[in-house]
Amino acid sequence: MAFQIIPIRIFLFVSWFKNGFIDKVMGVLLSVVTPDTAYSGDTWAGWKGYIVGTRDKSQVGHVFLSPTFYIMFPILITLQCVPFILFIRSVFNGEFLSNKERP
Repeated sequence: MAFQIIPIRIFLFVSWFKNGFIDKVMGVLLSVVTPDTAYSGDTWAGWKGYIVGTRDKSQVGHVFLSPTFYIMFPILITLQCVPFILFIRSVFNGEFLSNKERP
């Protein structure tokens, strides 16, 4: 499908890039590379404190969800980066070009 206008994915890209890629991936990587200069809220420990602290407010969350942080957080990071990766792939494939012949 060729769009004559800019697709909404381009506008959503900014949100996906900032919230998924910059906040999670770069925050955690920066805390590994330079732990003294990293913003503490974006580090692994910062995200753990925020997420586990929120879950621990209920007994169900404390028992069932908090112990899964080390498994679920990398999955969350991956899922939040998928739209960013798909957008970059579609730009390289030229999917936004309106006169491109489609298979």
